[in-house]
Amino acid sequence: MKLYKLITTSNLIFDSIGLAAFTLIAANKSVSLELNTVTTGILAAVTGVGGGIIRDLLVTETPIVLREDIYAVLAFGGGILYHICIVQFSFLKVPTMAILFIIMLIIRLVIIKYKVNLPNIN
Repeated sequence: MKLYKLITTSNLIFDSIGLAAFTLIAANKSVSLELNTVTTGILAAVTGVGGGIIRDLLVTETPIVLREDIYAVLAFGGGILYHICIVQFSFLKVPTMAILFIIMLIIRLVIIKYKVNLPNIN
């Protein structure tokens, strides 16, 4: 049982790292293509959650995005925040990406630890 919990926890940690990294990579690409803020958020969310969906489907689990988890919302918000920081405030790309990566990772890990979910609409 300990080994299963260790594997599950490490899987969620690496998933969190991937979510933050791919979200910011997509947001950076969107900014370089001079797309608008909402498009950047959507592109970041789709790219960020895509890997998690594929992973969940390969192990025959329900994708995290389809459960009551704050996953796509975090990716969407991270993409929009990156766009605003780079385009409107003219921050440097590398420090902004590093800081947002750390912030997104911390938020995701806190969400996992305390099992924070979106409200159920049923």
